[in-house]
Amino acid sequence: DSAREVVAVRILCNLSLTNGNTERTMVQQGCLVPLVRLIREGVGQLLYYAITTLANLAFVQENRDDILAAGALGPLKELLRRGDPEQVLKTIDTIRNLAAARADLKLARATVPDLTAMVLDEADKFGAEHKLRAMIALRSISRFEESLEHLERNGTLRMAANIARDSLDPRLRSQALGLLYNVAGLSAQPPLDPEEEDFTDEEDDDEEMAPDDEDAAEA
Repeated sequence: DSAREVVAVRILCNLSLTNGNTERTMVQQGCLVPLVRLIREGVGQLLYYAITTLANLAFVQENRDDILAAGALGPLKELLRRGDPEQVLKTIDTIRNLAAARADLKLARATVPDLTAMVLDEADKFGAEHKLRAMIALRSISRFEESLEHLERNGTLRMAANIARDSLDPRLRSQALGLLYNVAGLSAQPPLDPEEEDFTDEEDDDEEMAPDDEDAAEA
């Protein structure tokens, strides 16, 4: 019954918050298919704990391809549009963590339009935290060349430039500037000679959205 499902998903949520000690094993043991089903069909606490668990699992970069292969992208896109405020925040965090591993064309195409619309928030639907986290996700997506076309097509670059110039929120301005910096770096890179290897080893301070202890259910 639904009460048992909630207890089971809360246990999964606790297990998914171990700084990498169990998250990969959970995916290898087959937890993603039922989680994605719950994200697609669940409601209330069941849905909240399912999306929180997925966000935690996505924090481990090795899980990225498995999560997308399990069909998570479609339900995540729907939650961005129709979820309640807490569900939407967790959805943004999941997308952010997936993008930190790699933002390919499919991920960019599915998420950039809604994330950009959330930051613009012309209907005044979202609060400052939603806008900030959406911008953080967009900044992460902007690190990958495959995303540039969609960032430009959806007005994300123009929006970031306007925020960097006009916003009074220093955190939002910082993320907008980071996005523009990423895009400028990608645009300025000369093509590599196919016979040459790139041995550049630069640190990237744009890390995943760490799981929040407050999101773990009490055992």
